[in-house]
Amino acid sequence: MYGKLEIWVSADYVIEKLIYYDQRGEVLQTASFTDIIEVGGRKFSTMIVIEDAYGDKTIERIEDPQFDLELDASFFSLDTFDGWEDL
Repeated sequence: MYGKLEIWVSADYVIEKLIYYDQRGEVLQTASFTDIIEVGGRKFSTMIVIEDAYGDKTIERIEDPQFDLELDASFFSLDTFDGWEDL
């Protein structure tokens, strides 16, 4: 469980950093957001680096982001999931 969450936001409302603290005030995890682009009038990060207190990192990169796509509601049906045997 987290004790505190610190959110850093730029002047134009783009998340720059998240810092998660435990209940004693020690940093548990930091997420840094970089490589800001604008798509469809929205600014957001395409690179997220998450680092835990032990120095382990996860890097997430978003390529070719798209917004306002037309999706058929049936896309979200359990019938469309083809991975039940892997669970």
